[in-house]
Amino acid sequence: MKKLIAFVCALLACSSFSFGAAAEETMTGKVAAINGSTIKIEVVDLAAWAKKGAYVRAVTEKDALALRGAKVTDVQGKVITVQSAMAKQLKVGDSYKLSKGKPSAGC
Repeated sequence: MKKLIAFVCALLACSSFSFGAAAEETMTGKVAAINGSTIKIEVVDLAAWAKKGAYVRAVTEKDALALRGAKVTDVQGKVITVQSAMAKQLKVGDSYKLSKGKPSAGC
């Protein structure tokens, strides 16, 4: 019984750490400009993973997928530039939750 309680406590401790890590990996951003398939997004806090060559996934406030597999082509201060064929679906001024994407999800 003691082993079971210890196991459950350890499991809960590990799960709380993973929630914290997931929160650090998301950013909130607003579309500043769209030019063809290039999107400039102003972010509030730049995540550590948001570097040139990384991939971005964006969802709306209602968790609807807006952008997937967009490749980061430039980072200047708190403005990231991404390249995606899904650019035409976004609107300037709209806010999105950004997270680390996968290259295989690109379009």
